[in-house]
Amino acid sequence: MRAVLAVARLLLAEMRGRRTWIPGVLIVAIAFFAPLFGERTGTGSLRERYHLCVTYGIGLPAFLINLLMITVAASMARDIENRRIQALVTKPIAPWQIVLGLFGCLLLVSGLLSMVIFTMFSARVAELRDPGGRVADPVQLSIRRLLVPRAQLGPEPKTIDPGLVAAMVESMRSESQGVHEVRRAELEKRALKVLRSLQLRPGEAADFVFRGLQETSAIERDGLLLRFVVHSLKPWEVGRVSLQWEAGEGSAEMQVRSNLVPHGVPAEVLLPGSVVGKDGTLRLRARNVEAADSGVTVILNPERVHALPPQGSFFASEVAALWLVVSRSALLLAVALFASSLFRFVTAVFLALFVYVSALASGFLRETFELFQGDSHLGGLSEQVAGWASRFGALALSFLPDLSRLDPLDRLALGRVIGPGELVVETAWIAAESAVLLALGGLTLRRRELGKP
Repeated sequence: MRAVLAVARLLLAEMRGRRTWIPGVLIVAIAFFAPLFGERTGTGSLRERYHLCVTYGIGLPAFLINLLMITVAASMARDIENRRIQALVTKPIAPWQIVLGLFGCLLLVSGLLSMVIFTMFSARVAELRDPGGRVADPVQLSIRRLLVPRAQLGPEPKTIDPGLVAAMVESMRSESQGVHEVRRAELEKRALKVLRSLQLRPGEAADFVFRGLQETSAIERDGLLLRFVVHSLKPWEVGRVSLQWEAGEGSAEMQVRSNLVPHGVPAEVLLPGSVVGKDGTLRLRARNVEAADSGVTVILNPERVHALPPQGSFFASEVAALWLVVSRSALLLAVALFASSLFRFVTAVFLALFVYVSALASGFLRETFELFQGDSHLGGLSEQVAGWASRFGALALSFLPDLSRLDPLDRLALGRVIGPGELVVETAWIAAESAVLLALGGLTLRRRELGKP
């Protein structure tokens, strides 16, 4: 342990000598001034200010911190090339202790910088909660929507007749013959999406049932948020549609009208906690209230309708997000140290950056590869090449870290809670991947002819 701490102290002294603290100060300055600049150029609404705080107060600085830490970690390759690491090798310090000391030092610096930017974010959120001490009711309503972390609950799934699915799959297959081959699994996915979607003509309604909601003081205080997405059959003619939600039963029955909901944009309705039944069941009815002669058909996909009950506190979600940000920095440091034990400095930096970008976009890339595998329109040799390339890309993604499983900043921006179970699972994956990479880094460092004069 003393050897690990000695390596960490040496790296700290070297970072001070190289003035590595200057980029850190610049990152903190960006975290402070970037949201202020965005507020001056934007509309100044509470939602926009909050999203600017998340994007430019946390997201951009966290990205820059990771870039800085990757560069410093990869500099171990330069020390190996210049033989400067010989000063450590000639001492009774094992290669794994060198790697672990560098890792611990950089993780500490990354964690401290992350804590600083999250502290500034907390101060800005406190200002949003009480701007100038005079909070109007609409602002309070927005605060309850934005700054109250919420869980996500979908409605009971609609039962679909398997015969209808099979018939629609065969219809889609016959339409696609002679153009391109589509996998049956992809066709079934499309058929289910179409059959589950609800088409409401003017005056028509659809029912949704949510179960498992507990009547708590948090729901009574902060209300129940309903988030949904609507479409229309003619979006080029009607950009916004009128939808009315009817909630509750008996004396608690109420109607909330969502006037002019944007087409394809997530919309929100705040419902009082009294609409939740004693058994934890919420019954909603969505009604198309467009004029009868308008001909506007509203499309609702139940998979895009969610009840969001309040859960936990904003501070707890912020701490969970900070934990995940630092954990991801640990994984990237492990990648950079492993790469620097194998390759030269420039190669190690580019490899770590490639893993970083691929891990952030892993979900998008995986969906893209699946699309090329199952629904390619290229035809001929080009289609075969695209299919093989997508299979190779999907195989490569299976070995790369996936940072899109749980995006803490996206959860903060949407007001979604980061559950303890999700936090434990994500941390366990990151810890396991980091441990493997650090162990491999120690092994490869030992074999890189460190003892040669």
